[in-house]
Amino acid sequence: MKHIPEFTVAIKMDEAFIDWFKSVYTAMGDSGALFTVVMSKHTRKLEVVVGYKSVGYSDRLHFQPCTLQGMDKVKAPVSFTAKHLTEVLKANPEFKDPILNVCEAGLASISFSEVDLDSQYYLVKVEVED
Repeated sequence: MKHIPEFTVAIKMDEAFIDWFKSVYTAMGDSGALFTVVMSKHTRKLEVVVGYKSVGYSDRLHFQPCTLQGMDKVKAPVSFTAKHLTEVLKANPEFKDPILNVCEAGLASISFSEVDLDSQYYLVKVEVED
């Protein structure tokens, strides 16, 4: 990658978020499921939604994550494959509190850090079909 866009969201993937995400993904049982980072129309706060559709109704599961200060806004919903995030979390259980960074250009980055090791994964935006 020659240029990484500026990230506008930094989600703390604490134990509560990871447990929620794994439970929701397992319950959905859909390897094609997406997770979407979106501003709630009701609370005007950042949410992570599994089952998001831009129009109509769908089975949606919401989570309001903890974010780094000032890193909690997106202008438009951005969706990524839930399976990929689940696999990254399964492959790195020893790391505590990774950060999920998201930019509106359609890139997400999951970074893990420990004393002797830093690791970073990237996810690319997926268009939501209505």
